[in-house]
Amino acid sequence: MRMFDIMMLLGSLQPQKTIPARITCAWAAFPDERVRGYMATALHIVERVNLRLGNLLAAADAEARWNAPEAPEQFWFGSFSRIKAAKVQRTFRGIPRHLASPQLKVVCDAGFGSYGEARPGILRIRLGHLWHDPDVPEKDAERVQTFVHEAAHICGRFSIAEGSFYGRDDAHSLTRWRMRATRNADNYGYYAIDAIDAIDHPTAG
Repeated sequence: MRMFDIMMLLGSLQPQKTIPARITCAWAAFPDERVRGYMATALHIVERVNLRLGNLLAAADAEARWNAPEAPEQFWFGSFSRIKAAKVQRTFRGIPRHLASPQLKVVCDAGFGSYGEARPGILRIRLGHLWHDPDVPEKDAERVQTFVHEAAHICGRFSIAEGSFYGRDDAHSLTRWRMRATRNADNYGYYAIDAIDAIDHPTAG
């Protein structure tokens, strides 16, 4: 069983205990509790990511671990720098606070065509048609990463050019430009999904 599947199972177990958000959903196939389960899965994943980042950045060989060929850190955020690593860690520390906030409001909008929408500092996530029916093979992973993505927006990770860099390939391409990947919410979402499979596998050679 993949680590993602384990996280989905954990997220489905009484998600109301960890996700007190107010949820208004427009799709019969996605009652509040199911949406809450995806959010709880995102929360469990980010908690594990925070453990990974904490251990990695405390290591004497942090730069080598980050820059290892198979490391998700290097793949999604580019070559190591202390400023970059601190920004990524700070963002992931903020994401659980927003996902677990009782003030968070989640609205499922059948008339909204995108995956989701959120704004810096505003505890509101709007889900759209593509979240309900993702146009990718790994539909559950895309729904979960959307919550990480939108919570990253609430943390302040927002790029004007983001509309041109959605999806795995385009988000990854941002690593060519120093800090730009750290401003793009998709990079945080996809990193979280990929990093959980590397949690128990140190990246140092």
